Amino acid sequence: LDYQLDHGRLQFGVITRLNLQLPHDADFLRANLCPEDLDRAIRSAEG
Repeated sequence: LDYQLDHGRLQFGVITRLNLQLPHDADFLRANLCPEDLDRAIRSAEG
């Protein structure tokens, strides 16, 4: 892992159970969740 912080705290822990609920609508089912420019899209959304 590679993290860089100017200020803050990272906390790691073990997850023994993950419950992930995703939408079931047609728009989500057709969505491209792995676009080629994923890094750019994330950075754009996060500002």
